[in-house]
Amino acid sequence: MTPLSVVCLYVKGPYRYSADYVVRLERMVRRHLSRPFTFTCLVDRETLPEVLAAYVGAREFVPVLVQVESLAGLVPDNGVGYWNKLRLFDPAMGFGGRVLYLDLDTWVVSSLDPIADYPASLALTADAFVVERAHLNTDRDGRRLVRRFNSSVMVWDAGTHSDLWRRWTPTIAQQLSTDQDWIGEQAEDALGMPLEWFPRISHLTRDAGFAATGTPLPGAAKVVLTKKPKNHICAEQWPWFDQAWGGPA
Repeated sequence: MTPLSVVCLYVKGPYRYSADYVVRLERMVRRHLSRPFTFTCLVDRETLPEVLAAYVGAREFVPVLVQVESLAGLVPDNGVGYWNKLRLFDPAMGFGGRVLYLDLDTWVVSSLDPIADYPASLALTADAFVVERAHLNTDRDGRRLVRRFNSSVMVWDAGTHSDLWRRWTPTIAQQLSTDQDWIGEQAEDALGMPLEWFPRISHLTRDAGFAATGTPLPGAAKVVLTKKPKNHICAEQWPWFDQAWGGPA
């Protein structure tokens, strides 16, 4: 069986994440993958001790922790976290086989196997706003948008698309809005995975019944994108979410 590396990124940025997000994501992945895998978290100097402390006394295995340099001061403040995703394509990371990346602000709700096995050398969440925001060519800061992908969930063959890292420079972060715009511009053969696999929590909870119970989930849903509100806010608002979001088994 092809080796599988599941990867997340926890570096200091403008978002209110904690190391608990890493622990809960690892639990959800274990619940929803039917094959062996390694779980790796990219951290920086500040977040490394936080993750280690979060796993002290835990029965779960400690993830592989890879320290990367913070991009603070090199990229716009709101991109300190996400531009580091490109480091995942650095061959020096040493990944082998298949690599599955998940943002911390996700909620895994069903089998990840179809994502891991998606037939493409690189596949990402498709851009849900490609139609309704097609008229927008730049973000609020004037940086260019490339309407193809959302990089919240990505899967690829290790060792491929290394140019996404090798050709990237901090100057590009001043020209393009996010990492997903760079990937959309550079990776011509990348594919978008089905939108119905990745509903947004903000859309689901418009229904009062769903907000009260967390059910029923759309049948095709695999990973819910919890962009707004974030996971810890969802857990405060809806009691069922705390358990669903990687609570202890």
